[in-house]
Amino acid sequence: MVNFIGSIRSNRQEMVDKIKNVNISSYINVQANWASKDGINVVNYRDILRESAFTLAPWGNNPESLRLYEALEAGSIPIFQKLDSKRSPMTPMGENNPIPQFANWDDAIKFVEKSRLNMKLAEQLQERIIRFWKSYKEKIQFKIKNVIDKAFKESHGYDC
Repeated sequence: MVNFIGSIRSNRQEMVDKIKNVNISSYINVQANWASKDGINVVNYRDILRESAFTLAPWGNNPESLRLYEALEAGSIPIFQKLDSKRSPMTPMGENNPIPQFANWDDAIKFVEKSRLNMKLAEQLQERIIRFWKSYKEKIQFKIKNVIDKAFKESHGYDC
């Protein structure tokens, strides 16, 4: 149902301790370092994300981690903690994005526990997030294409 695969730094130990203290089906794999040789292989990692309704995506070296985007790509609901009440890794994606954001790990774990009791709502949220993520990527792709097209026209004098 929920997974975390990664190393322990920043606020991650607190998160791991909290998820271990509740009765939620989880896969926790703590590695010595980022990209550690003791880590699981990429195919198993992908499969775990795909099979998990939720992926714990704590801060890395930045406010967001690659795990956040890997979860979105796999269709798993990312669970993460805001930096503070005004800043979130999701801010660039707009205020109305459906990705749940939490002030602390207690609230995040309570959300996962509550979702376990109503999987239909969790599945609906997952579907909304998948649609949002697909749409968001298409918008970014369109913006990039426009920048490239404009630069091409400016340098060559005609549309590509």
